Amino acid sequence: MSGSAAAPTKLRWSRPAGPGSSTASRSVRASASSSSSTWTKSTGRRAAARRGRDRAPRPCRHAVGRARRLRDRPGREPDRAGSGISSPIDPDLAFAHELADLADSLSLPRFRAADLRVDEKPDLTPVSDADRAVEEALRAAIAEQRPGEGFLGEESGSEEADTRWVVDPIDGTRNFVRGIPIWATLIALERDGRAVVGVVSAPALRQRWWAARGEGAHRDDSRIHVSAIRRIEDATFCYTSARDFAKRGLADRFFALAERSWVARGFGDFWMHMLVAEGAADAAVDGSLQRWDTAAVEVIVEEAGGRFSGLDGRPHEPGGAALSSNGLLHDAVVTAFAR
Repeated sequence: MSGSAAAPTKLRWSRPAGPGSSTASRSVRASASSSSSTWTKSTGRRAAARRGRDRAPRPCRHAVGRARRLRDRPGREPDRAGSGISSPIDPDLAFAHELADLADSLSLPRFRAADLRVDEKPDLTPVSDADRAVEEALRAAIAEQRPGEGFLGEESGSEEADTRWVVDPIDGTRNFVRGIPIWATLIALERDGRAVVGVVSAPALRQRWWAARGEGAHRDDSRIHVSAIRRIEDATFCYTSARDFAKRGLADRFFALAERSWVARGFGDFWMHMLVAEGAADAAVDGSLQRWDTAAVEVIVEEAGGRFSGLDGRPHEPGGAALSSNGLLHDAVVTAFAR
């Protein structure tokens, strides 16, 4: 953890009501404060036994703010979400949530804004004024509150340090500029090159995923876990773009894997990896990702019990293809692309 051993804190916050809201309310209070999914197959159809699947969506009230942290106890299964079990909150994670609140307060009012400005970067991908505003604000907040810690952002480059914050201000900018609500701010903290805290905040979806090493993974106030699917033929397989695999000469292997799977969906970006983490999908591949795309996602998927790697099964290298899975399918997917 960064800095001296601080007293445990509890972060309370409320999410903006929706597009058009301009503020996110939050406060940090000192206190000792403080939440799996299974899959079955029945009569030839895949049945979801995952927690919460039969409930209506709940208002997005964050797990930290609601003090719904899961504590594992020796000799028993982890408590279900909503049990009220509490534990101290990692101060780095609390700060990451504050950064996410700040990002949401800037990005959400610009979503579907009539005067949104969109430019084209040298790599021919879009960047909006919201991307730039969020990254600038987070960089400034980190510089003020965490002096000496580095920063890597998609839009503004890198400040190297052993401890570094990694930010994608808006992952899914194409969706953002077209009014599609599947976009998020990705925030991670790295120590010596390893991501140890990750927050993925999707305010237009009113959802936030988060994790810290050794603390498990959560969506809002619920503990999440990957699925138990063991065969590609039973798997929900997600991807960003078939074109990326064609560019790598892997189109035949990509389509063969999609054909073998129970269902293939092109959800893309952060969302498919979060679906893997919460057990709704079983494997997800992307043809090209940078560190700001992967750092936060990696922590959440792995803390949910899954695996995250390059398409060859080795640690992901910036610019390379990436794979997240429930772990049980990981080697099979690697093999499918290696043939």
